[in-house]
Amino acid sequence: KVDAKFFGFDNDPKVLKVAQENARRAGVEELIEFAQGDVATITRLSGFENGVIVSNPPYGERLGTEPGLIALYTAFGGQLKAEFGGCKASIFSSSDELLSCLRMRADKQFKLN
Repeated sequence: KVDAKFFGFDNDPKVLKVAQENARRAGVEELIEFAQGDVATITRLSGFENGVIVSNPPYGERLGTEPGLIALYTAFGGQLKAEFGGCKASIFSSSDELLSCLRMRADKQFKLN
């Protein structure tokens, strides 16, 4: 038995549907609460005290070059600091420039090949 809560967010309802289907096929759907949400405005949910945020936010390779990505990462970093104090965050990105827009110091960094 897993004594944890998992929340899955994405701004795209199609992506959420795929994630829910993947969770169902993996047999873990009942452990995850899915909701549509924007990382720039995400807030702490009831019952989420000192957890871990894992995010793979949009970046150029996934979306093409978009000027709004810098603003998105800056807003996401602000929300993490404002809403999720006491939590840990793991952010996946291939862009060091965008990660710097979070304005957060990394305890560890891992390069994946």
